[in-house]
Amino acid sequence: MRFWDSSALVPLCLNSTQTKYCLDLFKKDSHIIVWCLTLSEIWSALCRQARDQTISDDHLQTAKKRARKLSDSWSEVVIVEKARERSLRLMEVHGLKAADSLQLAAALIAADEQTRQFEFVSLDKRLISAAQKEGFVIHAGA
Repeated sequence: MRFWDSSALVPLCLNSTQTKYCLDLFKKDSHIIVWCLTLSEIWSALCRQARDQTISDDHLQTAKKRARKLSDSWSEVVIVEKARERSLRLMEVHGLKAADSLQLAAALIAADEQTRQFEFVSLDKRLISAAQKEGFVIHAGA
């Protein structure tokens, strides 16, 4: 099973240098597990690119539709209180930002703390490093 960080899902919604890598992983196992606020994080990344004018409004609308379609089929970790408590430790130990610590906390919950048997997909270097230290099998892009 794989937990996907939002950084690895954005390339499934919007073409980038990492799209092929992420799409190949998705094709091998399309069962995606995410944190319950992942769609908001993807939306934020897409809107930021539109504001920065690195994508057109048409590309933004297409990417948002893809994100919605993905979200219809993924499984979400929704245990907020438990994730919040785990995230506090993760911020202290790994120096993560709040959103990243919640992503990793959700992955720990999804894995039921059995990280050696669970895969973690991310393109965020700091989050990848923390997930490795927590024992996850990492997929970190090409």
